[in-house]
Amino acid sequence: MKNQIFETKFKINITESNINIVNYNKIIEINDSNIIIEYNNKLLKIYGNNLTIKKMIDDEILIQGDITSINL
Repeated sequence: MKNQIFETKFKINITESNINIVNYNKIIEINDSNIIIEYNNKLLKIYGNNLTIKKMIDDEILIQGDITSINL
């Protein structure tokens, strides 16, 4: 149960207009058309239109907008 409460693995949950990211290292770039996030010495690149951060808590972030592509 402790592992579920204190999850340390990088995770992405994608819905039609949201991306929820857990356990990332840092945000490299943010603007309304792309967001680049570093995780485990790798980059996650999110492209779209009207991208905004709806929630940011510690190592969790919720991105909303018209998402066109995601590159790992």
